[in-house]
Amino acid sequence: MTRSNKVFRKYLIRLSLSVVIILVFCVGVTLFIQFYPFEKSPLLSKMDYPLKTTTKSGIPGDPINILILGSEQTINRYFTEAGWKIPDPITDKTSVKIAVDSLSNLPYPTAPISNLYLYHRKQDLAFEKPTNTVQIRDHIRLWKTNTTIHGEEVWLGSATYDHGIELSGRSHLPTHHISPSVDEERDKVIQDLKPFMKATLVLSFDQPNLFGFNGGGDWYYTDGNIAVLSVQPLNKNDFSTHSMALSLKQIVLQILFPILNGSISKKKN
Repeated sequence: MTRSNKVFRKYLIRLSLSVVIILVFCVGVTLFIQFYPFEKSPLLSKMDYPLKTTTKSGIPGDPINILILGSEQTINRYFTEAGWKIPDPITDKTSVKIAVDSLSNLPYPTAPISNLYLYHRKQDLAFEKPTNTVQIRDHIRLWKTNTTIHGEEVWLGSATYDHGIELSGRSHLPTHHISPSVDEERDKVIQDLKPFMKATLVLSFDQPNLFGFNGGGDWYYTDGNIAVLSVQPLNKNDFSTHSMALSLKQIVLQILFPILNGSISKKKN
């Protein structure tokens, strides 16, 4: 074997080892994110709230990523003041309108929102923040839990960003596709409501999920955290959880999610 062949062989061995090490590292990170038992906030662990919505037939839907402490009247007022709209009910007339406006790429600021379920019932409240086309919008569904924390009513919410629309293969009615980065929509709600809230916390709530799929088959990924918004001041010690694993999780996701966001943006362009 010539000297050049030996050098080339060593290069291939080193390259192969590097690839194997990178693959093992990626698999290890993925398993850590998906399956390590990260702690919940102590108070939320005691309440045992559901982690995901479901479709009417019980298929897992979008993740729960918002918790609001306050009355229905207050929530309605704050979302309205923040520029969010109350969706129209789903009727034959509104279904035709959203279909026509979607095909024509027109705005429909109060377009209906499909029903998801928690506690075996559809959302109690819903809000949307429209754009100049009905196909794209911020939206959130909220459910009353019939529980209280520090005397305030607890509402669970699922906030997602719609970025496309098509006819459903099941109902044959217009349905939206959600953006995979559901945490960005959670942060959008925080940004819009923060001026009205006395307390805003982001806490560990569920396992991170890199391979989530909702009832419509849309892929999503999330850090598993939930935003807690309150109209009254809160003692952070009642909610906060600190651990090395949680800190490491946040560091890993801060590196990983921008990469995922970038790859999705490239596909859209």
